[in-house]
Amino acid sequence: MRRHRLATGLLLLLVLTPGLAARDTEELVSRITGNIICPCGTNCANLLVRNCDCSTAAEITQEVRKLVNEGKNEAEIYAYYEKKYGLHMMAAPKPEGFNLLAWLLPFAGLAFGACLIVLVVKKLKPVAPDSGSQQVHIDEKFRKLLDEELRE
Repeated sequence: MRRHRLATGLLLLLVLTPGLAARDTEELVSRITGNIICPCGTNCANLLVRNCDCSTAAEITQEVRKLVNEGKNEAEIYAYYEKKYGLHMMAAPKPEGFNLLAWLLPFAGLAFGACLIVLVVKKLKPVAPDSGSQQVHIDEKFRKLLDEELRE
């Protein structure tokens, strides 16, 4: 009975493992093609390879699948396409060197804008007068005029 369970477990493992590997491969291919811009240019209007329907995108997807099946990892595949087509093919700049500004400047701009809004709102906020600390003296003649105006 124990051997039967062990044999059943091994059989299930052998049957399910190729399916899991194929799903992992397709997920990796989808992730990689989602980070590469189709190089055909005018036909695709800079679409990602994953979203493009042209023949160039189909060829690149097949080539990525082949590279994944050969055992290449994600970084090696990106390096391959960067060498083949250049940096402009990558959907996002590498976060290193001058390209780091492309990652940091939007957040710095948002922080600066938020600080600016806070300062402007504080500046526009009316200052509450101190209660009783400053008495304004109004001449009796003007007080009578004010009372008459308010009665009308």
